[in-house]
Amino acid sequence: MKELIQVELYKMRKKYCFLIILAFNAISILYGLGILLNWSWVSFNGNFDLIQYMGAIWQLLFLIGLPLIFFMYIGASILGGEKSEGQILLEITKVADRKKLVMSKILATLFLILFYFITNIIVSSISYIFLVRQTTYITVEWVVMDKDNINLLITCLFGCVYIIISVFATMYMSIKYGAVIATITGIAIYAGMSLVSRVPNIRMCVPGYFALTTEANINLVTIIQQIVWCSVILFILLYLTREKICKIDL
Repeated sequence: MKELIQVELYKMRKKYCFLIILAFNAISILYGLGILLNWSWVSFNGNFDLIQYMGAIWQLLFLIGLPLIFFMYIGASILGGEKSEGQILLEITKVADRKKLVMSKILATLFLILFYFITNIIVSSISYIFLVRQTTYITVEWVVMDKDNINLLITCLFGCVYIIISVFATMYMSIKYGAVIATITGIAIYAGMSLVSRVPNIRMCVPGYFALTTEANINLVTIIQQIVWCSVILFILLYLTREKICKIDL
């Protein structure tokens, strides 16, 4: 399994996926420079600590949606795209175990998403330490662990969970419909879930809804509900994807 995951990561590296992720995260450096140099298009109100800065950058990228679309397409292309091109047939011939092959692609995609999340935190921290801390917008404390910041951290974590679920769902759809159609469908689902997350009576049914609306009710009960709900959805998607590949005629 380890060798299979390394092969998938190598293919992602050849497609410059890791460089593209770093380019996405470089926006925090750009914003840090904008704050330091008082660029007119960069607007921040009040004072903020490291958590608020990291959270603002993460939410900006999440709302723009480009990283989400990128991950959905990459995930769909290494599964449904390779199926359409016949590449996956050659891989199955070498590996012989379809479930292991599918899991290696899923785990490699998961690694890519986590790489994005972790490097986002690192680059934002560097931007805050070396650029933003030189301005008058900072708080006295580097990190303020109040309720708002804790909720912000929870929102960011569930934003990452939402990306993972969306990518896994897109990978499943790509087996039948191909990478492009699956990605477009994933974008439509994201838009639909963003609207549903604003409906009070049903928004808790949206996985990772904390990241989709500013009106999220974050407390211990809703956090546990979301953890259970997201875990169930992830398990179902993994099971369906593995079974789909095993049954499909390549």
